[in-house]
Amino acid sequence: MGAQPLARHCKRVKWRALATARSSPRLVGVQSRHRHPVPRSSTRAKSTSGVEVRSLSGRPTRSPGGAKLGHIHPDGSVIVPASGTQAGAPRRRVDEVPWLLRPAFLVGSHALALVLCAYVVLIRRSSRIEYAGGRRLASGQAYIFAIWHSVSWPYFVLPRLRRQVALAHPHWFMKPVHLMLEWLGVARLILGSTGNGGRQAANVLVAHLRAGASTCMAPDGPAGPARVLKKGVLHVSAQTGVPIVPVRIRCSRSVTLRSWDRKIIPLPFGTIRVHFAAPIRVDPADLAAAQAALEAEL
Repeated sequence: MGAQPLARHCKRVKWRALATARSSPRLVGVQSRHRHPVPRSSTRAKSTSGVEVRSLSGRPTRSPGGAKLGHIHPDGSVIVPASGTQAGAPRRRVDEVPWLLRPAFLVGSHALALVLCAYVVLIRRSSRIEYAGGRRLASGQAYIFAIWHSVSWPYFVLPRLRRQVALAHPHWFMKPVHLMLEWLGVARLILGSTGNGGRQAANVLVAHLRAGASTCMAPDGPAGPARVLKKGVLHVSAQTGVPIVPVRIRCSRSVTLRSWDRKIIPLPFGTIRVHFAAPIRVDPADLAAAQAALEAEL
């Protein structure tokens, strides 16, 4: 093949590739000359930290110090943008359910939340809850209560949920749990987790902790490995100066699920033993010492 026919052949191949790229946006490695503008929603706002936040209700929320943090979902929870979503994470967040499915989604979520709340109330009324180490906690002091993810359900039974700020997964199937926590007295839900706006959610949590709120964190969440401590709780404590209180929970009657964390579901008419360890203050210059102390107590 001569030089000119070869050049014409290469040109035809190039234009075919460009046409394929325009019709197949998922094709990787082929770029088009034409850049189509990405439509922007009119309900987006930008926080002072430079994070773009999607607003569903249009009502901005502010940190206790007055800094703009994002927007409030119609159910009262703080929506945090999903940056760096993991490949295996569900595509739909609780604020991204299609409007055509939203009525059925909300009805089903509220119905399931009622069942969950009724079960928690049944456990509270029928079980004996024993506390140990509670005298170590000062009245009016903010704390970060640390538990393993496996005992999150027994922790929901405790009355200490009231007036706490809680981090929760933003996935759509967690909506009944969000409603349950709100009805049980959680002051504010911050929707975000690892790979789904977790860093921005941590910043919102830090602002509330500095204002005097308490919270509960599972250092091995949201997806394990089970009982392997991640340093997120240490960084939050170091930034805010709020001490960490390790909490151990034991149930005399329970069911263990076959989930990654071997989640424990308490059964009625049993005894729930809650042990509060001594508060751990995290030195930003020595996270290793605080990590060793927390692992030993948990």
